[in-house]
Amino acid sequence: MKKILPSLVWLCYALSITVSFAQLHITYPSDRIVLQRNQSNTATVTIAGYFESCQDRVEARFVPIQSHPDRPAMGQPTPLDGSWQVIQNTNTCSNFRGSIVVPGGWYRLEVRGIRAGQSPVTAQIDHVGVGEVFLVSGQSNATGGDNNPTGPGATEDAVSSVHFRTNMEPYNNLQVDCPVYTHLDQSTTTAPFGNYAWCWGYFGDKMVKQLNVPVMIFNSGWSGSSIANWKQTISPTGQTSAWFGYVYPQGLPFGNMRTALNHYIAQLGVRAILWHQGESDTKTETSREDYRNDLRDVIAATRNLSNKPNLPFVVSRASRYSFKKAGDVNDVSYTSADVIAAQNDVIGIATDGYLPEYKVPHVFEGPATDDYWDSQYRHDQVHFAGAGLDFLANLWSDHLDANFFANSTPYSAIPPIEVSVTGSTLAAPNGWDAYHWLGDVNNCNAVLSTNQQITPTEGIYKLKVTDSFMNTVFSPAMKASSSSLPVTWKYFKGTTGENLTAELQWATTEESNSSVFELERMSKNQFEKVASIAAAGNSSSTNTYSFTDKLLVPGTFYYRIKQIDMDGTSSYSNIISLQLRGKSLVKLFPNPVVNVLSIESPQLIHSLEVFNEAGIRIFRNQNPAGIQELDMSRYQHGVYIIKLNGESFRVAR
Repeated sequence: MKKILPSLVWLCYALSITVSFAQLHITYPSDRIVLQRNQSNTATVTIAGYFESCQDRVEARFVPIQSHPDRPAMGQPTPLDGSWQVIQNTNTCSNFRGSIVVPGGWYRLEVRGIRAGQSPVTAQIDHVGVGEVFLVSGQSNATGGDNNPTGPGATEDAVSSVHFRTNMEPYNNLQVDCPVYTHLDQSTTTAPFGNYAWCWGYFGDKMVKQLNVPVMIFNSGWSGSSIANWKQTISPTGQTSAWFGYVYPQGLPFGNMRTALNHYIAQLGVRAILWHQGESDTKTETSREDYRNDLRDVIAATRNLSNKPNLPFVVSRASRYSFKKAGDVNDVSYTSADVIAAQNDVIGIATDGYLPEYKVPHVFEGPATDDYWDSQYRHDQVHFAGAGLDFLANLWSDHLDANFFANSTPYSAIPPIEVSVTGSTLAAPNGWDAYHWLGDVNNCNAVLSTNQQITPTEGIYKLKVTDSFMNTVFSPAMKASSSSLPVTWKYFKGTTGENLTAELQWATTEESNSSVFELERMSKNQFEKVASIAAAGNSSSTNTYSFTDKLLVPGTFYYRIKQIDMDGTSSYSNIISLQLRGKSLVKLFPNPVVNVLSIESPQLIHSLEVFNEAGIRIFRNQNPAGIQELDMSRYQHGVYIIKLNGESFRVAR
């Protein structure tokens, strides 16, 4: 029995947690998400989901967690004292939504629903980040591929990506799955077109240690691509071919960068695009002017299509490539002074022939990689490999220094769409170019309806919207009920009146088959009915109600309204509290008392209790009277607590 009992206790605890979690579903944020922080090191994190039971309010908190076992938790508790923050202070029996401003860090999000007289309903998201988001692009030394061996995945827990790769088909045919954030492992295909970790697992580790915030990495590079290939496919219908004859699908490779910006970056925000490209342009002998102009056009296009006019770019200086020129017997490693000069022009590094107008605003200096090309760094004099990938990651992290972060202005995420839910009707906000309702919240390409408002069957739904720039964002998944709610509350409030009274007022903006409102006051740790007020029944206009609760004593009182429908079903309002203060009008005499204690009160005495010094109740009388006498001669000499209507008095005998 001694061995079985602890197991049973643990089983009961586990079952209670499972049931509690099943009653609360957090639908935003997703696990392992990283939202771009602003220059104040914070981000506003939306918290949304739905309950299976009614709650008076919803609270949340962010608890810092470790990214690596050898270091402290990352971030600061939010709220700072580790307590809970109210994110929705109105009664809900279904969907909820709120937000908290969170400092940079790696967190466990905990959410709970509070209902008077019941245990909290709880759930959590194990990993939520506020940190840095990067989009990598360029050619093979940006993304790997072509059978080049990858580097390892990240060792830091707080390095994430999306394990997804678009098909090699025309841009207008591309479909993007719902984002599922994951740890950046060695084989993670960093969406939308990465091959594997490459050097970015190393890079992520270094940035997490350097910044003490989590990192999210996306990749849209394409091996072998030239700057002309990127420029010529800015249009979604643009067509281009590689120098070795490969014909790219229409709108690619630039379309992959467009996909990243319009989807992942729109939803998470971004610090910068990390651009590593130029090797193929040594082979094609691209001129300084052509490379400079094409790169300027590519940068401008990313900013225009994403509605991020100052989107930071970090441009590497890269041109080393191995090939045979006329007269060469074997491949020879070449660099291009024109390509390097063009990259410097765009960054604003003055070399021979530089003019100030060549510089593009908000472009920063990236690593210069051409000098590192022997077997210590590259396995074929072109592609970094082995320890060289760690070295390449170091070059990148060294250039993303304090000066870069101080002078690069990040873009925050577009907040998740807020949908109005009234019973089974879901209404999207105005201002979006396209609406796509999803009946399967895990399939972001299965569209149920393109109307702005829908009335579906009972279930869980999500909305995908696009703006005029094709930025795509989602609502949190939400629950549509099978029928409309009987009452839409406008407010429930109270004030204290004269002579220790509570003035309660409430209003509704819509009622459907509503029968009665029962006003309840908490007494002895449970709610009791104090009044019944007839409801309007069926109404689409504002209806106001009020009640005065009299004969109270000083103290804190809690009220709620039980709304009863015509079919007998019921729901509750939120709970409000009122603090009643005033000089007691009750008199007890004589004190000390020998035999009979007289009690006078202008109010009806509905509860009289006597407690001894040990706090044990020894007498109770619920027979109200304006004046009462209490026989104290039956008690031993000592000090007693007399409670009248909950108000305490000390009496000596």
